[in-house]
Amino acid sequence: MIAEALQARDDDEPTGPPPGMELAKAIGDAVAEGMAKNNPQKVKYGAYLKRPTKEHPLGILGPKLARTYVLNGRQIEYSSVDDTQINLLNAITHSGRYIDRRVEIIVRDEGGDVQSVEIRYPSKKVDDRMENKNFFRNFTDLCQKVVDEQAIERQEEEEHPRRVVRRPFGSSKPTLAAEAAAAGA
Repeated sequence: MIAEALQARDDDEPTGPPPGMELAKAIGDAVAEGMAKNNPQKVKYGAYLKRPTKEHPLGILGPKLARTYVLNGRQIEYSSVDDTQINLLNAITHSGRYIDRRVEIIVRDEGGDVQSVEIRYPSKKVDDRMENKNFFRNFTDLCQKVVDEQAIERQEEEEHPRRVVRRPFGSSKPTLAAEAAAAGA
């Protein structure tokens, strides 16, 4: 009798998941699918470097520094300049003094195809920096003015080739004599 009562009770109870469980499973599946879609993928280091930035909108496809550049004794790094400044730096062709003889550019051959460009201007004292603002607003403006003046110089050289004699920096007689004396001493 007890066995019959238990059998009758088991027959009355439905088998399978409780009511509402199918709805909960559907909701859970939809939430998991949505999270998988919107979950950002892990960005690898190489892909991170390829991302465009405000300074380098083309990313790794943008311009590169063609030479080693030194600004007042400190090397200019790719991350500290933007694409406009890189193009202007790469356009500098020769040594000289520019912007009312305030900025000195020295282009050196380091051997083979390797060159370095050194840019110097007074900036140690506050008075120097305040005076600089009368000549150029920022580094981009400085580079643009140097490139413009060099273009004018190249045009004058083409028009009057005998008038301009350009020697590499450090090749004058006094400099060579001083280097020879220093090497001998």
